[in-house]
Amino acid sequence: MKKKNRASVSSKPIKMTDAELSKKLGHYQAMSVIWFWVGVVGAVSGAIFYFVLQNKALKSLLVAVLFFGGIFSVIHQMSKVRKGTLSPMDSPEYHDEIGDLIDTYNYMTRKMDQLMTDQAKAAEELRIAEFRSLQAQINPHFLYNTLETIRMQARIHNQPDIEELAKMLAKIMRRNIQVSNTLQPLKSELKLVEYYLKIQDYRFHDRIHYRIETEGDIEPLKVMPLLIQPFVENAFVHGLEAKESGGEIVIRVEVRSHLWITVTDNGCGMSMEKLDEVRRGLNDFENLDRTHIGICNVNQRIKLQYGEDYGVEFESKTGAGTKVSIKLPVLTSEIE
Repeated sequence: MKKKNRASVSSKPIKMTDAELSKKLGHYQAMSVIWFWVGVVGAVSGAIFYFVLQNKALKSLLVAVLFFGGIFSVIHQMSKVRKGTLSPMDSPEYHDEIGDLIDTYNYMTRKMDQLMTDQAKAAEELRIAEFRSLQAQINPHFLYNTLETIRMQARIHNQPDIEELAKMLAKIMRRNIQVSNTLQPLKSELKLVEYYLKIQDYRFHDRIHYRIETEGDIEPLKVMPLLIQPFVENAFVHGLEAKESGGEIVIRVEVRSHLWITVTDNGCGMSMEKLDEVRRGLNDFENLDRTHIGICNVNQRIKLQYGEDYGVEFESKTGAGTKVSIKLPVLTSEIE
């Protein structure tokens, strides 16, 4: 009878050097120590947590520590703000009272940062505006002095027309330099407009004629400065310059329950779409065509000084001309 072959298992011992054996024993000992301390820390932590939960005083103390710890972190961050550092905090993990406080702090720092940026931008814009204002003051003075020189040279060389032109332009320049918010006599404003019209008359000769009409006593009346000239200039630039002949502009002043000043021309006029755009733009400075800033500025000045019942009205028709009506309160020289 044949015997079944069985796999023989070697009973030979595994040979290890002393160094390898020492290394393995050291590894097992280190792992044992680590797991021992993990167990100890876990047990102690669990015991402390259980003890705290069972003890109301300690539980309250733990809550207080966590609560005030969050507050102290916010206070620490705020102390940085006092030194000029606007750094936001990390978004809170929980939306409790501390979380709401941190969210509010972050909102405030963002707003403060935006305000500081806006303030710096405004300061820069003001600096540029002041510089441009200084330029605007220097250039007119130079031009005014030059015009006076031209006028005197024209007189010396017996050129009365040139002398008269330089004189009228110099008076207009002087008024523009000296303009302020102080009310001016209506007669002086009309005189300023007359100078402008006479200068244009030298340019256009018989192509364009003008009239200034008054109804009522205008002697004691006062108006805002530079009130009429922008509309007269607008009539020339946008209505009359293209006419070959027969152009006419009429400035009329009527003293009734209110003071009405109208500027009427028979120029090219405006389409209904353009008229609607100008009317809308009178109260919308930002979106107004840049060529109509002057008339918009006058309308806004009137409303700011006298109220919404006063201001500028436009009527126009293509090919038939434009009429501008300025409604003002009747102010005498005794009323400032």
